[in-house]
Amino acid sequence: RIGNPAFLYEVDGVKVRQTATGNPDGPGMTYGFEVVDPPEDVFFKVSPHGLRVSTTAGEWKPDDGLVRVPADESDEFFISIQSI
Repeated sequence: RIGNPAFLYEVDGVKVRQTATGNPDGPGMTYGFEVVDPPEDVFFKVSPHGLRVSTTAGEWKPDDGLVRVPADESDEFFISIQSI
């Protein structure tokens, strides 16, 4: 099967499936995540300089460079990063 790459890994015993696709609107990436039963909130670190970040779950905190996704919203979410 040919498609977008999928990365399967574990972080602190929590299974994660991650995909990556380009952005059709210009330079950027969209990361898809499926996280299986995390015991606490999930974080994704992004350097905020010169980037626009959006997420389908949780909240982007540019001052910290973190996307915080509550554990109960982490079964599937997407984070898009674009150059500005």
